[in-house]
Amino acid sequence: MGVTPRMNSAPGRFYSPELDGLRFVAALLVFVHHAPGLPYLGGVKEYGWLGVDLFLSLSAYLITRLAMLEQERTGGFALRLFFIRRALRIWPLYFLFALSACLASFLAGVTDGQTSARWALSHLSFSANILTAVTGYSTVSFSPHLWTISLEEQAYLVLALLLSVYFAKRASPRTAVKLGLALVGVLIVARIALLDAPHPFVWVTLLRADAFIFGALAALAGITSRWWTLPIGIALICSVALFPPIGSGQAYDIFGYTVLAAGCTMVILSVPKWLGVFRYFGKISYGIYVYHLAALWLASKLTGDLMWAFAIGLIAVLAISSLSYYILEAPFLRLKQRFTLVDSRKI
Repeated sequence: MGVTPRMNSAPGRFYSPELDGLRFVAALLVFVHHAPGLPYLGGVKEYGWLGVDLFLSLSAYLITRLAMLEQERTGGFALRLFFIRRALRIWPLYFLFALSACLASFLAGVTDGQTSARWALSHLSFSANILTAVTGYSTVSFSPHLWTISLEEQAYLVLALLLSVYFAKRASPRTAVKLGLALVGVLIVARIALLDAPHPFVWVTLLRADAFIFGALAALAGITSRWWTLPIGIALICSVALFPPIGSGQAYDIFGYTVLAAGCTMVILSVPKWLGVFRYFGKISYGIYVYHLAALWLASKLTGDLMWAFAIGLIAVLAISSLSYYILEAPFLRLKQRFTLVDSRKI
């Protein structure tokens, strides 16, 4: 049990299929959270938003591991190439879908021109999470969840800059852990000060960056799995059910992000190998996340039965995401390989 980097047939390739399986689990949790409620899935639906925290921690962990390997194999961390790779992976699908949603919402009369333009501009500037924090979730069709992309892009920027300084200064992992934990302390203090702020102000901003920090620190510190890592990680994640929901203005709003980040990171470190059987769905998980609200809307139009709406929505999002991956994303991923110094998943 535990994450083991795999050197596949291509020299220097770093890839853990089980982490792709976990990525699919994260996307599936969010899908269930927004899908029609089904018997026996009530708890998963209520807390499916945990998939966001799981993905944030996983993303930070993988980015940091790849940066460390790049540093080891090339003697440096190429910041410019990192940003090019991130742009080629994230931007094509994101911009096409987000801007199309804004245009479609305007043409359908769901939102007026000013509202549609405001959200389109926020997507173009990766500030949709800031706009969400100030005005509430987007009213543009199929796009209220896209604030996470802005949050991730902001986190990628900060994380890449910090890693660049870390490698340049040849800092020790112990130093990184101390600074990371201090930063978590700063976030906790900030959340105490903002306890009365209306939801989702903290939820959608870097004030909930604990998952990014813990994921990156786990990689930098070389933390490995123990026999107790997975059960404790699952227990920490499940502990959310014992407290008032995030956004209720209570103490869990202060420490809940930290508890979740610790649990998600422990699960990442100890993810079972058998999750690798879902690696294909992990490969298309970005599309699953982006398209899932549109797929669920389509399913609701085709049937009024909850069970069928769930099934049709899931089948639709998997099909759409597969087509999107090979038609839209794959060409940019092949271009991305030109700027890649440490290969990971094959296209």
